[in-house]
Amino acid sequence: MPHTGRFGIGVVAAAALALAPLAGCSASPGVTTIVLNINKPPALFAQTISEFEAQNPDIRVLVDPNDSNFIPSLVRDNPPDLRIAGWASAETVLAQRGVFTDLSDTDAASRMPEASLDLVRQWGGGDGKLDALPFSLLGAGVIYNKDIFAEQDLSVPKTWDEFVTLCETLKSRGITPVYGTFREPWTTDMPIDYSVGDFSQTYAQLRTEGPTLTADSPASFQNTIKDKLDKAKFIFDQTQADANSRNYPDGNVAFANGEAAMYFQGPWALSELKNANPDVNVGTFPLPLTDDPSDTAARIVLDLVVSIPSGAKHPQEARRFLDFLYQPEVNAKYNDDNAAFSPLEEVAPPDDPRIAGLVPYIQDQRFYLGMSAYFGAIPKSNYFQEFALNRDAEAMTSALTEEWQRQAWRDKMRGIN
Repeated sequence: MPHTGRFGIGVVAAAALALAPLAGCSASPGVTTIVLNINKPPALFAQTISEFEAQNPDIRVLVDPNDSNFIPSLVRDNPPDLRIAGWASAETVLAQRGVFTDLSDTDAASRMPEASLDLVRQWGGGDGKLDALPFSLLGAGVIYNKDIFAEQDLSVPKTWDEFVTLCETLKSRGITPVYGTFREPWTTDMPIDYSVGDFSQTYAQLRTEGPTLTADSPASFQNTIKDKLDKAKFIFDQTQADANSRNYPDGNVAFANGEAAMYFQGPWALSELKNANPDVNVGTFPLPLTDDPSDTAARIVLDLVVSIPSGAKHPQEARRFLDFLYQPEVNAKYNDDNAAFSPLEEVAPPDDPRIAGLVPYIQDQRFYLGMSAYFGAIPKSNYFQEFALNRDAEAMTSALTEEWQRQAWRDKMRGIN
């Protein structure tokens, strides 16, 4: 899934001087204007903001829709009052510099399972601090064409061996098992992520060994994921002959029109598939990695979290808006509208048949963040793409170990763990 990159504060300090201040409008007497920085189209939050302002006439919300303004605003000591954006390992740099307010005392945090909060904490400032609150979780798995499965009398696989048999059966019947789009590096993230599974423990080791990491280290990529890449290689082997030259839009159109039985993408592709073929009939299942169905888990993405910068000018008003965002009906509506899952325990999962196959896993907290979310500034998708093209596990894992060691050393020099 494409996402906006993050950069260290020092990298953009000079550029910040060239940026104009966020344009604003003067508020009425007695009305406080708070600035909300988001990395989503403003229309997604327009109704929510309108309802909040109607219920809180003393607060006006001014939206800054340019996520790239965030770090320059820190340099200028003029951060937004709230931020709604994605959350991944790159945020560690900001969290360890104390950029975010601790939100562990909020009512919203008390209504979320610890498993969801820990997704944020692993990239946070440490010592149990909660630098952001999950707002929207995307569940991702293997998208499959229900009509092809029904016509061929095929079932969703519950074990890895069943998945292998499924692919072999499809091939024997002249059907491409998986549509590949290797031309765009990021689209190779999903097969790699699904094959590696939960990467959190390895990440914890890497943070410890980082600056001294070698090929022989217990946490090296050679020793932690190389064998798992056999599954990714199998998946890539199931794609069509021209996968190397196909990109994401190509894949959406081709898969929507029945050119393959499965597609390794996330829920962000669902609307694109519908646009390409209004009659497309799809479902999603988590890829089983073992022959024990109880081991299967869904991949998730921390698509949106809410944070309050430590330097916010209006922290109390910001918290009032935060509390509003986590009212069950408000949070549920956003997530239902976007085929996503709420982190709040009292909110039901989205009623969308296209992702119904992921619901039991996410409700039971059987999920993991994909390995691709853990690399920060390292251009991991380029290496994933190279593996998709060449299927050389040694080359990929060696390169990732070297990249990780270099990045960890640079982070150490900057005081980042």
